[in-house]
Amino acid sequence: MKPRCPLFAFLFFMVFSVLPGQEAAPQHDASADTDASGPFPLSLLLDAVLSGEIFWRPDWPVAMPPDGFTLISGGALSLILTLPAGFLDAAPGGAGGAETDVDAANPEYRITRNARGRFLELPFCLNGTFYQAAVVYDPMNPGLIRKITLENPVSPDPWEFEFLQYNGEAPSLARINIEGTWYFVAPEYLDRRVNETWYDPDGLAQAFFSLEYREVEGKKRLISADSRSDQGEAVLTYEYNSAGRISGLSAPETTVTALYTAAAQPRYWERPGENYTLQWDENGFLIRLTGVLTGDTPEPQLLDIRYDYILDMRGNWTERREVSFVRRFGRLVPEAETTITRVITYEDN
Repeated sequence: MKPRCPLFAFLFFMVFSVLPGQEAAPQHDASADTDASGPFPLSLLLDAVLSGEIFWRPDWPVAMPPDGFTLISGGALSLILTLPAGFLDAAPGGAGGAETDVDAANPEYRITRNARGRFLELPFCLNGTFYQAAVVYDPMNPGLIRKITLENPVSPDPWEFEFLQYNGEAPSLARINIEGTWYFVAPEYLDRRVNETWYDPDGLAQAFFSLEYREVEGKKRLISADSRSDQGEAVLTYEYNSAGRISGLSAPETTVTALYTAAAQPRYWERPGENYTLQWDENGFLIRLTGVLTGDTPEPQLLDIRYDYILDMRGNWTERREVSFVRRFGRLVPEAETTITRVITYEDN
């Protein structure tokens, strides 16, 4: 089984299978999707760029390190996370056990910031797939975004988002090129709600999204993403814990829940057919992940992964070895291992 995030795939498939003025598209298994092939709420991308932070979410691929973009101490001007080829396509916890192309490049996910501390590059997760985003700001008004480019891991053509007009600090018109298909988006801001209508170049509506926000722990947080058509409605809802971390994601017929430690680190999360427990040491390092997969196997599949680290002078990890164990003849024995690396440049270097 490959690690997937079925929530967005399920939600957006429902949206685009019946668009205004179109007949319903043929049904297919949305859980098999690994990328977004059409419109999605532009506000999700903008929220990620403007947040200034990258926190683990329970809809991330299981193989993506939950602490891949966080530090124990110090501020990073840049961070490069390098994963083995095929790492995110391996079975959860089976990193190194899946066959991969030895000539394939190891994927890199980069965080870089400008002198104002704003993202110039950042990873962005959509439909269970991680993309690399690059941001260009207006040279005359550095607070405004002019362009975002998403590198799509399954397509040679990057997605381009150009922000043509602003109403104050809020974009009012964007032009988007997704794999050679052009769209225009006109966001509408209504107090705690953002409405997005996606048009084709002829001005015909292709999709509509409505996103609702509220303040959680002093910050604006997305509460629901609502997509409507003449044939029905699909809603994705978010829940947060007292620290402002996402504790639940719910879409029709599927739910993800997560629990956190007192230090706001994920310690348990559950998805349809699978659940995972993470153990952290007193210094804030992940030391073990265990899991149970029941969805695609005749018998429950047990996971057990241990972690070893190499640290830099700031106490942040720059190399992590992940060893997967299996139970044989009543004993746990190591089966596969892999190593991921990080290169960190600090703000005060």
